[in-house]
Amino acid sequence: MLEVVHLALKMHVEPHVEIETIIEEYKRRLVLLVFIAESDSKPHYHTATERDPDTLQEVTIQKVYTREGSHNKAASPDRIALMESGSTPLRFSFGKSEKMLLEHLGRHGTITAQEFSSLAGLSLQNAMQTLVTLVRTGTIKLCNDKTTSYYSL
Repeated sequence: MLEVVHLALKMHVEPHVEIETIIEEYKRRLVLLVFIAESDSKPHYHTATERDPDTLQEVTIQKVYTREGSHNKAASPDRIALMESGSTPLRFSFGKSEKMLLEHLGRHGTITAQEFSSLAGLSLQNAMQTLVTLVRTGTIKLCNDKTTSYYSL
């Protein structure tokens, strides 16, 4: 039984995670408890093979999930970018784009990466890098509602 859990982790999670397992009895049933310590090498990708509905070819997909309370939720591209940036040294300069962003947040309260990209005339990738850097410095916060990621002060 435990071999299946270890094999599933080996086949479907990158980078590898270490787990601790305990089997306990609860209400006359055996329950498998799996403990996963927080990792320094984030994000961890769940890798799976699915059939493309258009081509019927098998494709490998990777998703990242976050834990919110007692639920697992698919991570937004913004959240993944923030996780990926955690291992790189933080370099930051405050320029025109950042000033524009803070003024917008002061007036409107929130902004999405796409909105900031348009506002500052940056590519979406550069806009996300700037936003992620500001989240890492504690200047702004990354927030999520059910379908959208956005930033606020």
